[in-house]
Amino acid sequence: MQAAWKTLNGSRSSRTSNTGQFSTYDNAMPIEHREWLTDLSVTLAVVDSNKRPQGLTTEEYWRDVIHHHAHRFPHQEPGSWWKYRRRTRRRLN
Repeated sequence: MQAAWKTLNGSRSSRTSNTGQFSTYDNAMPIEHREWLTDLSVTLAVVDSNKRPQGLTTEEYWRDVIHHHAHRFPHQEPGSWWKYRRRTRRRLN
């Protein structure tokens, strides 16, 4: 299920001319692919796969996190990396 939710969203707005955002449920992404992510100035959103509450299935958890933070994803600074949990987030780079 680690790779169950990986998408590349080609979001374009007047603020960002040609950027996209990579969203993943893989906590290792910023570690294993740091050079690639940095070289390409990828904007990254990581749903923290280590903090799922016991009462939720994996899918329920990531849907809850996405639902709670969806408004923040398109407003991340281009090239920034954030880790999202149910009600909090923290910058990774």
